[in-house]
Order: sequence, then C-alpha cells, then structure tokens
Amino acid sequence: MAPKGRYSTPRAHPRFALEMNARVTTEMGRYRARTHDLSRGGVSIYLPFPLDVGATFSLDLILMFGENAQSEPLTLAAQVVWCTHKAEGYQVGASFLTMDAQTQQYLQMFLNFLSEGVSSDPLERQALDSGPAEGAKWYGD
Repeated sequence: MAPKGRYSTPRAHPRFALEMNARVTTEMGRYRARTHDLSRGGVSIYLPFPLDVGATFSLDLILMFGENAQSEPLTLAAQVVWCTHKAEGYQVGASFLTMDAQTQQYLQMFLNFLSEGVSSDPLERQALDSGPAEGAKWYGD
C-alpha cells in the first residue's frame, strides 16, 4: 500500500531536480524565482512570498543546454497546486496549463536532454546549436 501524503499517487511524468533562475509574473507584478524541479506536467519553484492555491501565473525559463547553448525564453502558464513555507521563503508546486505544440516540443526536448544527454537528432541539434535569439538577455542583464 502506498504511503499517504502528497506523493501517494504515481506521477504522470518524471521529475528532474533542477535549480535554475526563473521569472514569475502574477497579477501583482514580475518576480525572480528559482526552480527546484521540473517535469512535463509542472514545476516546483522557490519564491520570497506565498501564492494562493488555484492562482495562475506565467513562468519564464531560459533553458541551458550547455556552456554556450541556451534557449530563447520559454513562457509557461501554470496553476498553483500547493504552497508551503520554508526557512528561506516559500516553495510552490504548480501544474502547467495548456501549451501550444511548439512550447510542448521545446519543453520535451529540454527534458529529453536532462534524461539522456544531447540528442543525435539533427533537428534537435540545430535548435541546441542555434543559441538564444538575437538580443535575448538573461533576467539579470
């Protein structure tokens, strides 16, 4: 019998522990965040303030594929599933809302990279090698 609690139900998608900078946009404004883990279905992030369960927000990520290869900012719509207080702020678990086909493809390509390493597929390699769009900057720039 599975233990009771937050993880008693099997997850639909594998999670990857991943700490990276992110930007959260709510109706109150834009804020820096840090990811804790990421999956095809959602994300866990650290924020300096809580978000209400059920609240929706926009999450911007720049996916790093290596030292010299990064994606354009990937914007994902998400909804808060849980929020808990931590010593350094709040940890928020959110599920992703509907994504268009291109966003799904970019997110899946990144998750494949985390799972298996750089793809030998020439189309994926081209996307990895192209780097950021001209003028793209990291949030701190």
